[in-house]
Amino acid sequence: MERQKDKILIVDDVELNRAILCELFAGDYEILEADNGKTAVDLMEQYHEEIAIVLMDIVMPIMDGLEALEIMNGKGLTEKTPIFLITAESSNDAISKGFRLGVVDVVLKPFNPDNICQRVNNIIELYRYRYKLEKLVQEQMTKIEKQNEQLRNFNVAMIDTPVSYTHLRAHET
Repeated sequence: MERQKDKILIVDDVELNRAILCELFAGDYEILEADNGKTAVDLMEQYHEEIAIVLMDIVMPIMDGLEALEIMNGKGLTEKTPIFLITAESSNDAISKGFRLGVVDVVLKPFNPDNICQRVNNIIELYRYRYKLEKLVQEQMTKIEKQNEQLRNFNVAMIDTPVSYTHLRAHET
């Protein structure tokens, strides 16, 4: 059975920008598109477990990228999904706010296609590795807790045995 492709959510109100990004990633990823922040939030609610990364513009109609990011964060949709801002908006305030909201990288338009592909793939790989590591640590913690419980039960049994034996001996005497 063929492995299902990861999804990339591309959010930009300019169709040409979405088309360029779609072309860059279409071979390796399934593409979801949104032309405003509200649609992006809706898609994140529907597919957030399957989305490997979100590439989002800041300046858009209906709901801008930062507003969408605030809503996604509030709903816990971005905990395991890295967010890139890909934008022509270069004000320090907007970029700083993006980083405060959990954005992992900001790419200013016009962007170099090769660089953005490498950056996106690196971040996806890093997040996958981090998720696997967190899962492994959790599995090990569960295993340790189970072993600790078994050890506690064994210790109680070891203490109870001589006490029980002493009580038996006392009755015999």
